[in-house]
Amino acid sequence: PPKLDVVRMPVPTENLPAGTQLTEDVLKNKFKLIDVVTPAPDNVVTKLDEHAGRYLVYDLPKSVFIPRSYLAADKPVGPQPA
Repeated sequence: PPKLDVVRMPVPTENLPAGTQLTEDVLKNKFKLIDVVTPAPDNVVTKLDEHAGRYLVYDLPKSVFIPRSYLAADKPVGPQPA
């Protein structure tokens, strides 16, 4: 069989709530790398270390790829009252 090219992508090992900061501890203990056949989706994070210190804007379910739009440099603020 032909050899497939794979890329390692991070996914959370548990559900992570919005507002979670990607600290060194969180990156080390709450994520794992899985192999995905290339090409990897364009809109997802492939190198999680580059996003250390950022915050999750939305809840991130267990074992789901991390869309880039889910990360922000500042801690997200909840909905504002009308």
